[in-house]
Amino acid sequence: MTTPPPIVAFAAPSGTGKTTFLETLIRELVGRGLKVAAIKHDAHSFQVDRPGKDTHRFRSAGASRVAISNDRELAVMGETDPGLTPEQLTARYLGDVDIVVVEGFREAVIPRVLISRRDAPHQPYDATESRVIAVAGDKTLPGGKPHFPLDDPAPLADFLTKRFGLR
Repeated sequence: MTTPPPIVAFAAPSGTGKTTFLETLIRELVGRGLKVAAIKHDAHSFQVDRPGKDTHRFRSAGASRVAISNDRELAVMGETDPGLTPEQLTARYLGDVDIVVVEGFREAVIPRVLISRRDAPHQPYDATESRVIAVAGDKTLPGGKPHFPLDDPAPLADFLTKRFGLR
């Protein structure tokens, strides 16, 4: 049995720059030779597949999951159980990676990095909470957690690599 990869959530109010920061952090981690997966939780309904496409026809026929692949890419679409945690999603679909970064899943009890911005309207997260392992941003938050810049993902990548024993 293989050890599941570490999962780290990134949290901040909408419009704070989480996705942009995660793009740079993922590039940094991949540049270090790590295999990274990302999970984006969407509280709203979304549709990836389009009516008329073969995969949509298979799902309409009753397939619970449909995959489409070529020599470079893979996409899996389908139903999932409601309320799966990032750990459960990782175990089922993403277990062959070194680290998983998560945007969303506000209630998940997993290590969390807060993104803080001076110009953000408010910070809905408690930086002193035990699951918060670090803060990235231009605004200092209480709690004494390690603080990293938003414009350079390397120091946070160093921290995550060391904390989770990644090579």
